[in-house]
Amino acid sequence: MSNLTQNVGILMRVSILTQLISFASYPVFTRLYDPNQFGTYGIVFTAVNFFMPLMGLKLDVAIIQENTIKGRSHLFRAIVTINLFISFLASLFVVIYLNGSVDLSDMYLFLLVFLLLYFFGFYQAHNQLLVSEQKYKDFSNVLMLEKVSITALKILFGLFYGNWIVLFISEIGAKISGIIYQRKVLSYRALIFDQRVINKFDWSRYKNYFTYDLFSDFLDTASNAVPILIFGLYYSKIDVGIFLFVYGLYKVGLKLWGKSISPVFFRTLELASEGDRIKIVETTVNIAVYVIIVTQGILLLIDRGSYVWLFGENWGALYDISFMVCLGLSPILLVKVVSNIFRVYRKQSYLAYLGGFNLILFSSSGFFSAINLEFDNALKVFVATSLIVYLVYIVVALGLVRVPWQSALHRLLRSELIVLVIIYASIDEDILTAWYMKIGLLLLVFYRMYSLVMEWKKMSLQ
Repeated sequence: MSNLTQNVGILMRVSILTQLISFASYPVFTRLYDPNQFGTYGIVFTAVNFFMPLMGLKLDVAIIQENTIKGRSHLFRAIVTINLFISFLASLFVVIYLNGSVDLSDMYLFLLVFLLLYFFGFYQAHNQLLVSEQKYKDFSNVLMLEKVSITALKILFGLFYGNWIVLFISEIGAKISGIIYQRKVLSYRALIFDQRVINKFDWSRYKNYFTYDLFSDFLDTASNAVPILIFGLYYSKIDVGIFLFVYGLYKVGLKLWGKSISPVFFRTLELASEGDRIKIVETTVNIAVYVIIVTQGILLLIDRGSYVWLFGENWGALYDISFMVCLGLSPILLVKVVSNIFRVYRKQSYLAYLGGFNLILFSSSGFFSAINLEFDNALKVFVATSLIVYLVYIVVALGLVRVPWQSALHRLLRSELIVLVIIYASIDEDILTAWYMKIGLLLLVFYRMYSLVMEWKKMSLQ
């Protein structure tokens, strides 16, 4: 597993660095954008994100399993052509859904949504080409460039305008900067529309990707998007903005870590023997759990006064929401990675079933919460639902590699996590700010950081 460790190490260093950039920039964002603007941006972006899984019909994932340049090139050109139609149709749906609820004309909103969706699909396909050619350093450079670009653009535009529109434009600009770099590294060329490629495309060969894989990814994204869109209808944009700020800060950070190592994990697992697969999966899960515990511990070390000092008085509610979100969303760190297990074992149908389960559970709990509960309590229901959904997802995936569900839960629910659950269930600011609690959490963080290093060294030697 030394190659896996080396390649993941490159991407993890980039992931950590990009997160440091992200954390450093968020206190600046809160002084350039108010919660209302961030809430509007979050609702629009969530509506767009609803359709992002449809970009490329999941054929970009199939690029990784193509062993010939000709096969990868053909897939890439097909994706670029398909994305033109999907971006157009999805943009229409977004504009119809928002129905004039934002301060921007339908024409300009359509154009912005179309550009983001199309460039996102282009960007994703390029990234998979980099992975398929094992250009992991270039792949990591693209991730870094995108994060730096989006941070710089949000700050630059915020200095002059400070509204949700420039936040959205920053997303487009970041994707374009990544694509420019990708084009310098890769030699693949494609027309925006290529009828010949579509006519020659062998759809039957990739059936699992644009059926089960696509359906499951869409349902999974929808299950996260639906509650947020419901919150946008029933609660104020200020409440939603503060929630989405924390949600993005924590979830995007975890997903970036998972997303950065996911392609390498997929490629390694695909080439490994059955016995090695179990070792690779178990070690990766252990490392991820240690990362989760360290992240939770650091968040709990920060007190309310520090949040107000960092983010400003208008964002003081971030403190309370952070505790709820950091617990419920922790397992998402592993979801992006273990989803590859379903693909390696050709069990994409399981992904579809799990996606349906997620959507039903998230949608029903979201509607119930919005109709009957205050916003704080609705968030608690959302967090509890998230924890259940992600744990089920991971346990089923590990079962495919013959890890018993009892062992899987034991790995995911370490004693430290149970302690944090108790703290979360009985949040008392006086207890959390007590010196003995801070020392205990600090020791826990250092102990698990040491465990993380030891696990990484063991993985490197195998």
